Amino acid sequence: MKDTLTDFSLTKTVPLTKSEAKQESGDGESSGTKEVPDPVKIEQSEQAKNIIINHISDAVLLKVNHYVTTADLWATLNKKYMVTSLPNRIYTQLKLYSFKMVSTMTIDQNVDEFLRIVAELGSLEIQVDEEVQAILILNSLPASHIQLKHTLKYGNKTLTVQDVTSSAKSLERELAEAVDLDKGQAAVLYTTERGRPLVRNNQNGGQGKGRSRSNSKTKVTCWYCKKEGHVKKDCYSRKKKMESEGQGEAGVITEKLVFSEALSVNEQMVKDLWILDSGCTSHMTSRRD
Repeated sequence: MKDTLTDFSLTKTVPLTKSEAKQESGDGESSGTKEVPDPVKIEQSEQAKNIIINHISDAVLLKVNHYVTTADLWATLNKKYMVTSLPNRIYTQLKLYSFKMVSTMTIDQNVDEFLRIVAELGSLEIQVDEEVQAILILNSLPASHIQLKHTLKYGNKTLTVQDVTSSAKSLERELAEAVDLDKGQAAVLYTTERGRPLVRNNQNGGQGKGRSRSNSKTKVTCWYCKKEGHVKKDCYSRKKKMESEGQGEAGVITEKLVFSEALSVNEQMVKDLWILDSGCTSHMTSRRD
């Protein structure tokens, strides 16, 4: 149906009938042929016109719905919307040469946007060489593809759009799989505020040295008097108040241990992880070295 875009008459040439030829011969010289409407061309024109109408908005349709032939419709659309002025050509070319891939979009989506700009330039009668397209796509790759950019730049004698896009899509899949693997395996468990005192009582009721549950020099704060260096159970002010209230040294106080735990997930490799403050004498890692 492409020919209907330039066929304004939709006619065909047929030979004259005998009566028509005789009539014309009486009037002068006769060509022996005549132009008549072509039903096939008219049908093709209607089909092409319907396709175009299905792809334009209602606002545009109101401006061109009175045209009978597809050629008239197409010519009007070209005149109204296919602007080939110098500012439009400059703007479209600048958009192409400054193209950068958006990190939130996939490689396929970014390449589709790039090729749309190339097609727009083609409609402005500006052709972009295949190698130039490949170089522009290569230059627009995100920072995560820097190694691929060097490989394609110095490892090939020729460069095509297919080479760049297929390599970039393969690397994109590898990076996505690596991130998923890290998220599924990397987890660190931190345990704090176990409720156990860093300084504990000896059997005679005095204060003796306890041992730290971790290698770090953690300072504890009493929940009763808000002073550092001891916990609520060993607080002197609290014991003194209890004695004054008649509980004395023989008073027995049961205190529930409080365990506070939090699960933190990061994207580190498992081999680089440590399990911190686990209650062990030393921190733990899966690496034997």
